[in-house]
Amino acid sequence: MALRQKPGTVETYRGVLRNHWLPELGPLSLSAITRERIKTILQRKLMAGMKANTARSMFGVLRTCLNAAVEEERIIGNPAARLGRLIGRSRTEVEIVTPEELARLLQTTAEEMPEVYPLVLTLARTGLRIGEALTLPVRDIELDRREVSVRRT
Repeated sequence: MALRQKPGTVETYRGVLRNHWLPELGPLSLSAITRERIKTILQRKLMAGMKANTARSMFGVLRTCLNAAVEEERIIGNPAARLGRLIGRSRTEVEIVTPEELARLLQTTAEEMPEVYPLVLTLARTGLRIGEALTLPVRDIELDRREVSVRRT
């Protein structure tokens, strides 16, 4: 059974493999990839300042690849199974913009950067992520109904 991924997802996975895992694990055979080696790589990345969420995403790609290797009977077991708990959780506080700060941002943007004001206003009023707003085509905005359809990120 082939999984179908969006092209952007496939490119993200390729980038994670190319930038993080292949330099460390690429020269090894699948059977030479051990839990200890994976743990060491993850710990080194975290100690170098990688955020826990990034490490978790990076780890998920490797775990998925190794699960596929198990399913294809290339290795007996997945050395990355149940290692995710070692990464921990990152605790970041979210700062909420006050109504006064938002008003000042909108006013400053309108006066000093009018070309980006519509984008800033859209972000402020809809709660869209920046990637969603940047890929939003005009046809997905229904001003009459006060609706925005988010179809891509």
